[in-house]
Amino acid sequence: MEIFDVNKFIDNILSYTNSNGELLCSNKKQDLIYTDFDDIVPFLLYFKQQKAVKQQIVLSQKKLYKGFFPIERYLYSFRMDEYLGGILTYYEHTKDEYVKPIYEQQFDLLNSFYELKYFPTYIDIKTGKVSKSVCSRGYNLVEVILESSIPSTKFKNKTLEILDNFIDNNIFFNKNGLFLNKYIYKKSKFEGKFFNIPDFISFIGKSSYFKDYFIGNAKKVLFDNVAISDIKLMKDNSNLIFSIIEAFKFTGNEKYKLFVKKFIETVETKMFNKKGYVYTSFLERRGKSVLLTQNFTFLDILLDYFYYIENDKKIEQLIIKITEFWLSKKIDCGLIPDSPLANSNIFLDNQTDFSIVLKKVATITNNQKYYNAGKDLHKAIISNFYNGKYFYARLNASIVPLSDIVNVKYNLLFLKSYIAYKTELNPFNSIFKDR
Repeated sequence: MEIFDVNKFIDNILSYTNSNGELLCSNKKQDLIYTDFDDIVPFLLYFKQQKAVKQQIVLSQKKLYKGFFPIERYLYSFRMDEYLGGILTYYEHTKDEYVKPIYEQQFDLLNSFYELKYFPTYIDIKTGKVSKSVCSRGYNLVEVILESSIPSTKFKNKTLEILDNFIDNNIFFNKNGLFLNKYIYKKSKFEGKFFNIPDFISFIGKSSYFKDYFIGNAKKVLFDNVAISDIKLMKDNSNLIFSIIEAFKFTGNEKYKLFVKKFIETVETKMFNKKGYVYTSFLERRGKSVLLTQNFTFLDILLDYFYYIENDKKIEQLIIKITEFWLSKKIDCGLIPDSPLANSNIFLDNQTDFSIVLKKVATITNNQKYYNAGKDLHKAIISNFYNGKYFYARLNASIVPLSDIVNVKYNLLFLKSYIAYKTELNPFNSIFKDR
């Protein structure tokens, strides 16, 4: 008899609520799940939990700002995709008219962004102030809108216009092939600089910024006035690249292919070690940091490029090289350490996502070996992380849980791996995306 009862597991995870019945992010904090809503809704709907999803939508209504779930007094563009995606997925699945006014409000707010010609980092919901800064990861809104069947073609085309404005007028990417974390939008150009010490000294030397920095809200002043940033593979680049891939799928426009190809070639040149792994951030900045998270994300980009854009043999070879490197690091219990360094911890979500990557690799290479490796990893996740009620979030190198925190999102995201290896669904189905 299988030790993992999926329905019992889901019921248990859905019990982590506050006194109002709102689903929490974990058993240790009162933060609500709505900022990760699109991470969980597809899997709950797959397992016929429509009532549970509807209940959470109803409970969230008093907390929304123009159809979105803010964090304290701010609505961040790089978190808006979660509630938007959850609502659109729920409506596509159920056709429940209850949520129609919600996504109509969401579209109205997005239309105001289209007038700005960029996705602002944040809106202050108390003052109505709209940030002058732009976070590249905020453009994952594009992916959510383009892949949904609900927005009209006209609305999707407006979404493409805002994406085009960002990537066509992105001075840093056009020169360097990578995206910065943030920009300032000035004179129809997205200005940004790679962070270095002289830039920061120059910043604090400007008395008006210096004063505001300490008297006002430091983070907001910094983001709205100084275009210095870092370059990270995960989120800042990957979210945007996935949106550009979605734009190619929607339009077939060759320019999107060229953007993705330029990014891949730059990563291979500046962030890739010939042993078979990529670094977490730009090589000149933190070249010694290597984690499975960034590697399965880059693999996902390569796989999407190969599957949706171009069957490039060089891309396939790169996919195999990175995959083989991480499989060579598998330890006796069947898991893949977070880092190739000795005594590395092991993160549940990394194992889940790498198991999906392996099924994708098996699909594009037609090699059963990778499917078997993914299925073995799936079984190892259950054997080592699951305690009969929930999955631990992290294990140490001795396969001992680091805490008893129940992370609701990571637990429900494990269902991605469960579906992948219990069904014949194509691993490129949207339910398997690293959302």
